[in-house]
Amino acid sequence: MRSATRSGSASTRSAPATGVTPATGVIGADVPITAAGTGFTEASVITFGGTALATTYGSATSLTATAPGVAAAEGPVDVTVDGSAPVQFTWALVAGDDPDDMEAELEDAEDDGDYTTTSKKTKPKGRR
Repeated sequence: MRSATRSGSASTRSAPATGVTPATGVIGADVPITAAGTGFTEASVITFGGTALATTYGSATSLTATAPGVAAAEGPVDVTVDGSAPVQFTWALVAGDDPDDMEAELEDAEDDGDYTTTSKKTKPKGRR
């Protein structure tokens, strides 16, 4: 397998991107992504949210890059290759979980007796 890393602006030619894996990432963490498609070349560049990324050519159907999580905001980001139609990548607060859903799941588990919370009272130092 030949590998070349390119960065810069996307070319005017369009190599169809058909998907990106993984499709989600946790805010604050850089995520290695793989773009799938057809007709990629060693000059192909992945653009993530409008920013061209340093891109490694894997084959005519596979490119890799690293999505920068530091400046990420929650929600979808367009991913393109050489000006192709966008595919979606989504930044999340916690991998696969919405904080409101997590709270509801904990409450349901506690109601079902699958989970309990405890609290321990302690006396402040110096008091008896």
